[in-house]
Amino acid sequence: MGLADTGSDGWHAALPEAPAHVAASEIDGRAAIRIRVVEDTTGPVTLVVAGELDLAAASALRVALHEQIDRDVVLDLQGVVFLDSTALGVILAAARRAAESGHRVMVCDPQPGPRRVLELTGVLDFLTSA
Repeated sequence: MGLADTGSDGWHAALPEAPAHVAASEIDGRAAIRIRVVEDTTGPVTLVVAGELDLAAASALRVALHEQIDRDVVLDLQGVVFLDSTALGVILAAARRAAESGHRVMVCDPQPGPRRVLELTGVLDFLTSA
């Protein structure tokens, strides 16, 4: 499916099966997660994520990460208010696939709730160290 909404603020909302640069999942017509791709020709690509990273958003996150499989990726989690085990599994699977091809998936700026999940599961250092 195509775009559901393209805002002037640089965020793009679409149905989950859309490409990562326009990825979002919707629950009851509301975007549960928004992912904005910030290209950097000299460094990693940044996926700026906003919303709740949960089961409903896992598919959109998986697609967004998969589309960047051949690059280093930084997940900017400053706008993420919730992170569950399903989304964490997606992030860790992408990190494993990236490592197999000599790349990395890293997180930055997690809010207190998502940071706590990353700390309790013991993966914060793994996903933030250089």
